[in-house]
Amino acid sequence: MMTDDLMYPKDSRLKETDERYRSLFEYNPNAIFILDREGVCQAYNPAAALLLGGCTPDMQDQPLAAWLKSEEASVFAEACIRTWETGETAHVETTLLLRGSRRIDVTITLLPSLVQGHIDSLFCIVQDITQRKSDEMTINHLAYHDSLTGLPNRRLLQDRLTAMLSPSSVARPGAAASFAIMLLDLDGFKNVNDTLGHLIGDETIRYASMRLENCVRDLDLVARIGGDEFVVLLSSIDTPKQVAEIAERMIGELSKPFFVHGHSVTLSASVGIAMYPDDGDCPDSLLRLADKAMYRVKERGKNDYAFAYGEHQTIAYNSLAGMRDALAAGQFLLHYQPLMDTQLDRPVGFEALPRWRPDGGRLLLPDQFISIAEANGFIEPLTDWVLRSGCAQIHEWNSAWNAALRLHVNVSIRQLGRSRTANRLLNVLEEESFPPSLLTLEINETDLLHDLEQAARLLQELYEAGVRIAVDDFGSGYSPFGFLRRYPVHSIKLDPCLIRNIGSVRDSQLVTAITRLAEQLELDVVAEGVETAEQRKALPGLGCRIMQGYLFGMPKQAESISDEYGAI
Repeated sequence: MMTDDLMYPKDSRLKETDERYRSLFEYNPNAIFILDREGVCQAYNPAAALLLGGCTPDMQDQPLAAWLKSEEASVFAEACIRTWETGETAHVETTLLLRGSRRIDVTITLLPSLVQGHIDSLFCIVQDITQRKSDEMTINHLAYHDSLTGLPNRRLLQDRLTAMLSPSSVARPGAAASFAIMLLDLDGFKNVNDTLGHLIGDETIRYASMRLENCVRDLDLVARIGGDEFVVLLSSIDTPKQVAEIAERMIGELSKPFFVHGHSVTLSASVGIAMYPDDGDCPDSLLRLADKAMYRVKERGKNDYAFAYGEHQTIAYNSLAGMRDALAAGQFLLHYQPLMDTQLDRPVGFEALPRWRPDGGRLLLPDQFISIAEANGFIEPLTDWVLRSGCAQIHEWNSAWNAALRLHVNVSIRQLGRSRTANRLLNVLEEESFPPSLLTLEINETDLLHDLEQAARLLQELYEAGVRIAVDDFGSGYSPFGFLRRYPVHSIKLDPCLIRNIGSVRDSQLVTAITRLAEQLELDVVAEGVETAEQRKALPGLGCRIMQGYLFGMPKQAESISDEYGAI
C-alpha cells in the first residue's frame, strides 16, 4: 500500500499550499497587510493598495498606524501587542486618514501568523465600513430628528432631559442648577393647512422652526414634537426673567408674517413654561406642567406665555390668591433708589422697586417673582399697590421737603394692554391726589418693539393725561432711534452696559451721540448703573447730568431714605 508521501511528494504539496496561500492573499477582496512586531507593513495585497488609493512602493516598511489619528493609533498599537503576546484575534474599529484629506471608516481584524509554532507576523485584515457607518448615521438621525424641519424630535428631547436629570449629571460639578422647558403651540396653524394646503403649511413650519432657533443660544435645544407643537429646552437659566425675555422674543418673531410661495401667512404662539427644580424633577412632570400652562394662555386669548404652577413650589408663591394674601400680610415692601442731578447734587426723583419677603424668609428681588406675577394675574394688583404706596411716600417727602420729586415705576406694554390697566393707573393717581406730571412710567426698550401699534396707542393715552414716559435700558437691544420720534417719550435711561466701559473711546462716542440726539428731540437722559467716581466724572462731559446707581446708594426702605436726606 502506497503512503501519502509516495502518492504526494512533499515538494508538490508545499508548492500547492504556497499557491493556495498566494491566491487567498492576492485575490482576497479584503485589504490585507502583513505586519511585523513593530506594526510595520512587510507586504500588502492589491485590495490594500486599492483601499489606500493606489499605494506607492514606499508604503512598505511603513507602520500602518501612520494612517490613523494619533488617539486611535495607540488603541491599534495595544491591540497588536495583545495579539503578539496571546495569539488571540483582536478587532479594532477606526478611521483611516488618506491622501487628499480622504477618510474612510474601517474595521481591522488582527490574526497571528504561526511559523513552526511561533508567531512570525500578524495578518491585518481591513474592511471598509464607510457606507455602513453612513447608513447607521442616517438611520440614527431619522430616529432622533424631525424629517420636515431637521429639529430634534420627542425621542431625542426625552433622552436629553433624562440625561440632564440623572443622578450622575445632577451631582456633577458645574452641572446646570436650573433649566426651563417651554412648550410652544402655533395658534391658528390648522387654518393654514385647511385654506392654503399642506405644502404651504409644511413650509411655514420650516420657517417657524428657523425663527425659533434664532431666538435661543447654542447650548439650548429646539425640538418639534407634533404638527404645530415645539419644545424649547433652555439650559443654565438663572432667573425667570431670562425665560420670559426669550418667550417674548419668540412670540414677537412668530407674529411677523411668513411669506411662503406668494402667500402671506400670519400666526401667533402660545407658550407654557416649567422650571427645574422649582416645578418638578422628572421629564414627564415638567412637560405636563408646561402643557397646562400653555393651555391657560390659550384660554385667556393666546399669543402670550405663562409659567407653570410648580409641584415643588409653595401655593403662596404661585397662586393669585396666595400672592394676594402675601400682599395683605405685609410681605411686600418697597425700596427706593434716587435719581441724582449731579450738577445740583440732590435727587430729582426715586424709583420704586418692589421686594417680597415670603413668610419671613429671604428677601426676593423682582427678577424672582415678577414673571410669575405676570403669569398668574397678580401683576395688576401688585402694580396698583406699588403706585399707591409710592405716590403716598413721594407726596410725604415733597410736603416735608418742599420739593417736586418724581416717582418712577416700571411697567410693561403687555401689562398696560390688559384689562385697561392704563385707565386704572390714572384712577389711582386721581384717588391719591398725585399730579400725573410727577409720575414717570419706565418701559423697557425691547418691550416697545414687540407691538408698535399698541405701544403707540397706550403711550399716547398716558401722555395726554400728563404722565411722563421713560424708555428703560436704552441701548441694550436694537435701539431704533425712529421710535423716539414716533412715540410720546419724555426721557431715556441708558442701559448700564453703556456706562460700564464709559472710559473707552467707542462707548464714550456712543453715549455722546445718544445724548446729542436726545437734546435735539428735547428728551432727558438718565445714566443708569453708575457705580464708580470715574463714571460720575466722565458722564457730565458727555451730556448726561442725571444719574442713578449704587454710587449714589443702594435701593433702601423709605425710613432709611428719610434719615439719609433729611431735607432736599
